[in-house]
Amino acid sequence: MMKSDLPFQIELDQHIRLVSVSKFSNQELMAKLGSFKDEQVELYLGWEESLENEVVNIKERNETDAKSNFWIVERDGLSVGLFYLYDIHFKYKRAKLSLGIAKEHRGHVLSIKRVRRLLEILLDLGFVRLCLEIEPDNDSSLKLTKHLGLMGFRYEGILRNNYGEGVHSMTYSLISSEYVENI
Repeated sequence: MMKSDLPFQIELDQHIRLVSVSKFSNQELMAKLGSFKDEQVELYLGWEESLENEVVNIKERNETDAKSNFWIVERDGLSVGLFYLYDIHFKYKRAKLSLGIAKEHRGHVLSIKRVRRLLEILLDLGFVRLCLEIEPDNDSSLKLTKHLGLMGFRYEGILRNNYGEGVHSMTYSLISSEYVENI
């Protein structure tokens, strides 16, 4: 598996699709990210710079960093979030997942059925380990882990000071052989 094997577009159903950020110019991407950017998205995706600088960083990482890949989440053509894989290790077939969804769409865009479809696509690509790192105060993501646990994700522990002094993260992972198809 190589970065070029990752899909340009991922159709989760007739309403939700993920589109590679490489499809968009910097101006288009700025408009798309700006449409769902809020304090929580900035905090949990680690955005520290202006939106313009974040766009440049995302585009550059997507194009030059073999260990990162970014997609815009669209609902019926409207940009509602950002999904990305990072710390991708193609030799060992593992990656970390990250997701930022607009506040008004949280809990609605990625239904359990859509999350399951996304996981199946990633596992079909050959990933054998998928991981999430979630800050303990990220309530939206923690709610999602309850459903992910039914699919085979397991809590692994706390990474202390993972995002800076006093900012820890909880780690969850899915091993392909432990994926539960039907819940």
